[in-house]
Amino acid sequence: MPKISLKKDKVLKIIGKKVSDKDLLEKIPYLGTDLEEISDNIEVEIFPNRPDMLSIEGFSRALSSFLEINLGVREYKVHKSDYKVLVDKSVNKVRPFTVCAVLKNVNINQALLDDLIATQEKIHI
Repeated sequence: MPKISLKKDKVLKIIGKKVSDKDLLEKIPYLGTDLEEISDNIEVEIFPNRPDMLSIEGFSRALSSFLEINLGVREYKVHKSDYKVLVDKSVNKVRPFTVCAVLKNVNINQALLDDLIATQEKIHI
């Protein structure tokens, strides 16, 4: 199971509320994670049934819902397009599914790119 390390201050900024270490220690295990440590970082092991929590955004979204800070289904705008993804049949047994997205008007700095790559590596694990 992949382990992730999340900057606690970033998690709290994303969820939009101060949460004590005591509450984090008590509540995070209920998310279906194995909490390893809370310091400046939140160290958790993510179980295979929760790939949505492999990124800081996904983890924070799950935590904010569980803590009843931000309830409800999130809405994301999706538009049809003419983009096509062609996957060679030779990879069917290795990668039977693929997911793709085209993002526009997003500023990607090195930190965000590093987070995206780390998340992809954790998904692969």
